[in-house]
Amino acid sequence: MSIPLPQQAQLRLLGPVLLESVTGSTSTPPGPRAKSLVIALALAPGRTLSPEQLIDDVWGLDAPASSKTALHTLISRTRSFAPELLASSAGGYRLTAPRSSVDLWQAEQLQHEALKYLDADPAKAAELASNALELWTGDPASDASPSPAVEELRRQAWRLQTELSELHGQALLNSGQPVAAIEVLRPLAEAEPLSRFEVFRRALRNELGSSPSPAAAALQATLLTADSPDSSEAKASAEPKPGRQFLSGLRAAPNELLGRESDIVGLEQVMATSRVTTVLGPGGLGKTRLAMEIAQRQANAGLPSVIVVELASVRDGEDIWLALASALGITEPRQKPTSLPVDIRRRIVETLLERRTLLFMDNCEHVIEAAAAVIAELIASVPRLNVLTTSRAPLEIAGERVYPLQALATEASDGAPAAISLFLERATAARPSAALPADTVAALCARLDGLPMAIELAAARVRTMNVEEILSRISERFSMMTVLRGTDRTAPERPYPACRDRLELELAG
Repeated sequence: MSIPLPQQAQLRLLGPVLLESVTGSTSTPPGPRAKSLVIALALAPGRTLSPEQLIDDVWGLDAPASSKTALHTLISRTRSFAPELLASSAGGYRLTAPRSSVDLWQAEQLQHEALKYLDADPAKAAELASNALELWTGDPASDASPSPAVEELRRQAWRLQTELSELHGQALLNSGQPVAAIEVLRPLAEAEPLSRFEVFRRALRNELGSSPSPAAAALQATLLTADSPDSSEAKASAEPKPGRQFLSGLRAAPNELLGRESDIVGLEQVMATSRVTTVLGPGGLGKTRLAMEIAQRQANAGLPSVIVVELASVRDGEDIWLALASALGITEPRQKPTSLPVDIRRRIVETLLERRTLLFMDNCEHVIEAAAAVIAELIASVPRLNVLTTSRAPLEIAGERVYPLQALATEASDGAPAAISLFLERATAARPSAALPADTVAALCARLDGLPMAIELAAARVRTMNVEEILSRISERFSMMTVLRGTDRTAPERPYPACRDRLELELAG
């Protein structure tokens, strides 16, 4: 369907992408990619975007080989839907629809108006905020192709909707409607009470130079304890609505973590008193496995966000930001290298501000200075972020606490030593009928220096060798710890291959 674009036509992005005429009839851009194109232009009201920028915004890293041809085809298809929707010039393309006709910007304008009335006429402010929230008809751009432009729209829409909900609740409270305010604010407060209140506080400061009223602060404190200020009826009717948990990079353990029970307790105690914790030690000790166990436990306990970022393959600080952006689901259009890190940093910080988060960065040693700088910046920018790292060297930044991880015990204290228990468990799994003489197993674990990696490698050999043979093939001068500590801590690869090769050579006789 082809329709003209009157001055009063409305472009709907806060739900399915639609063009609504003054008569109320609607039409939709021809296909998901055309919708992404319209969104990219709508996010730049009044501006002309170059073909290169549009290709970045609409396709990102998935741009076709003949990207300019594909863009021209897409422009033609979109114009067939609404001839007057797009304008072209020597510099590129722009949307002819004024900013005031796009629902996203309408909602933002209503937010500004509501903030102006918040103190003088809170009932009016509540009405304006409510009107803005009614512009959402579903998930923003739910029918558009995934693209950097769509991701940016959803990010802006989510933040605006959250701020409007908080503003609506504040206005209701100011106008003497605490029960209605509870109903509006409770879902946000139950998901992330501190960060949501902080977003609202910043909005008030930026727009009016003021702070939330004492009554609003009291309401926020009340919501933290799930008590309604003036109505037991509101408390009874409002069922908890937990926030959606965000998990990224967590890996399921292949088997039970053995011998690290005291380390789990000790590491959790250190993390409870520090926002940056580094599990320190040479490779092969099981730092990653222990830290991953802690991250999984935090996720199981309901922490709103747990993010794992593997740094073994990164080269510098920019790669760290890119890896973190990928873990957070932040897509980035192809841009000039000078503009990439700044935009990524901003969007990462904004995303992390949304919920309480544990960030686990694994294998920091070969980019230790860059990792320290990134983590220091994030900790300063995101109050509700805690960071757990593994490394062969400390970060040496303010607030860091180090947890030195030791090898598993090879001599008995209370019960069987942890190294022996680990070997027996893994060897039995590899060959249930294997004979495992206690003295020989103890000598083998001692010769392997209690290193979990070496013990697991040796235990796997029980499938084809007996324990006495394994022990005899590992020379007395062999020391896993010497091999590990002799590995350059700044090397980009883990020492596992060298240690594995050395042990395999010994076992091969």
